[in-house]
Amino acid sequence: MARLKVGVMGAQGCGKTELVRMISEGLSMLGPVQVVGELAREIPDKLNEHMTLEGQRWMFVEQMDRERMVPGDVMLVCDRTIVDPVVYSLWQAERTNNINWHAFVDARVVPMLNWYGSYDVVYWCRPDDQVSRRRAMLAHDGVRSVGMAFQGDIDRLFHRVIGRYKLDWRPASDFRIHKLAELIKPLTGSVIHGEAGAFYPETLAEGGDAA
Repeated sequence: MARLKVGVMGAQGCGKTELVRMISEGLSMLGPVQVVGELAREIPDKLNEHMTLEGQRWMFVEQMDRERMVPGDVMLVCDRTIVDPVVYSLWQAERTNNINWHAFVDARVVPMLNWYGSYDVVYWCRPDDQVSRRRAMLAHDGVRSVGMAFQGDIDRLFHRVIGRYKLDWRPASDFRIHKLAELIKPLTGSVIHGEAGAFYPETLAEGGDAA
């Protein structure tokens, strides 16, 4: 288990990958850092509105396996968390009202909650309030959906899951590397001073208060 684990969760096109980059660069001032990248780009099946049970099962298991493989002497930053595949699967379950999808989600709630406890800090990225910036962030990259309605549905489901299970999180706009370093000081034994690497609110929509 990594000595520190930071997760970044949220719908597609909300700036998760950029935030992961900034966090990992900031933490590198404290020691070695490893990133678990976005697994959606490696999934051996369909994604987005056409996701399959097999693909989401792979995402769920692979997310834990990749995080588990990180050496214990490094800090880990995750582009998505164990909550993400559950939220996306819940969207498909509710859209199709398919018993197999509902069973799939129900069976993963307990392991999701258990694994979520392994994150020391989790940031939640949300869609930008300005439609033009939101549309620009959803630019087609050959992988993620560009549908704003789909993105909005996923964000609302994150809100529901976070509230239902009382998950601890911090808004993406709250990220400042010195603030993160203060939070994790007991784990790293050091702290970063100054405003370097600030993640300013104008780049992402403000989230709610941490639970």
